[in-house]
Amino acid sequence: MKQLFQLLGVASVTELLKNKSFFLLIFGLILLDRVIKYFTGGQSKPPGAEQLKELGLEAGPWIFEQFPSDLAQWFGQGQIFVLLAGLFLLKQLISIWPSSDMRRMHREERHGFGLIGSLTSLKWGQLLWDMIAAASLISLTSAWGILVFWVTQALWFQFHQIWVVGLLAGLWFFVAPVILGGLSFSSKLAVLHQGSFSRKLALYFQLFSRLDFFWKSWVFFSLRTVLEGVFVLVIPAMALLWIEPYLLKITLAAISATPVYSFVKMASFKFFLFLYRDAVEVRKEYAQYYEQLGL
Repeated sequence: MKQLFQLLGVASVTELLKNKSFFLLIFGLILLDRVIKYFTGGQSKPPGAEQLKELGLEAGPWIFEQFPSDLAQWFGQGQIFVLLAGLFLLKQLISIWPSSDMRRMHREERHGFGLIGSLTSLKWGQLLWDMIAAASLISLTSAWGILVFWVTQALWFQFHQIWVVGLLAGLWFFVAPVILGGLSFSSKLAVLHQGSFSRKLALYFQLFSRLDFFWKSWVFFSLRTVLEGVFVLVIPAMALLWIEPYLLKITLAAISATPVYSFVKMASFKFFLFLYRDAVEVRKEYAQYYEQLGL
């Protein structure tokens, strides 16, 4: 356990400073600020207690009564498939591309500004594998989500209380870390050059079939969710929405989001390497890295 903490902490920070990997995020925050201003017209202020209460009271009827018919309509019109395609493209941008970059780092193949090289090193077969892995994850979590929704919907029709919405959110949060872990591991296995298509799928499903993989991933990605939620989402969003001086809000958002997002990406990659250290394909791919650590 001590070795794991050292890998996730000291080694992650050291390699981030060495490779200067994700400073491009600052430009993403500037772009996000432009998007927020466009949709809000520059008029944003924190919601008051009454507004939050109203939102909470409106959530239950929409979720349990209106959402199922809306979802059926989206499926019928094909909108849901466009949304899924867009989300998959976003996943490639924020997950498989950085994973390719970190693969090259841990193989000591990265030189200079390596993001472009990491993008061009990706192959269509890797993207296809990642899509199949992500689709498998969606299928598994959808089954859980439907079951949970049916149970809480029945409770809603009986009690019409806001705690039912909280129960639904809690049951969804229970599996959220595993979903995040599945999305993370799929990208890291996709960029492997070792192992066949089916063998990498077998490695991927160890997340669900091995109890030690499941609970360790649940703990790690729960902590990652909290860390990202506070420093990458909440604080930057508050800065971009509610602080007027442009330079100040971009600086605060960047100071909060950039190092934390970079850190959790690096730590996630090292957690993957630690968890899959006994897999022949992973060990062969990163033989020099494991040898340096004495693993």
